[in-house]
Amino acid sequence: MWTDGLNLKIEIDDTTRCWGSDAATAPARLRALAARAWRPQDAAAVEQIAGHVESWTVSVKSLLSPASVKHISVPCPACGATSVSRRDSAGEPVRAPALQIVTELGCTCQACRYVWSPAYYLHLAKVLGLAAPAGVIG
Repeated sequence: MWTDGLNLKIEIDDTTRCWGSDAATAPARLRALAARAWRPQDAAAVEQIAGHVESWTVSVKSLLSPASVKHISVPCPACGATSVSRRDSAGEPVRAPALQIVTELGCTCQACRYVWSPAYYLHLAKVLGLAAPAGVIG
């Protein structure tokens, strides 16, 4: 069973049930909300619903196309941490390298939260004593 997907489905089902439609499924409840006649005084409720739906969209996209995350097993130049303890998607404690790279976002130390933007990747590689990636002039 895919627990992350199931947890999101349960959240969507439970939340859409609270929005006042008798439809049997979450997609049907969302379609009923879209077809509903709204009044100007309902604006705050509509904004809240839209916020939930947008959040679910981001969550679904990240579940189906997760960001490529790489870890570097060297000490963080900012705090010296080499690993951190965190919880995995099932809630179990696991150890992971402190430095985490997401190509588009940068390198983040999971211990001290220091961030190096992608523009500093070559500099970070030099500080860490790592070779520049193949094809990159250092």
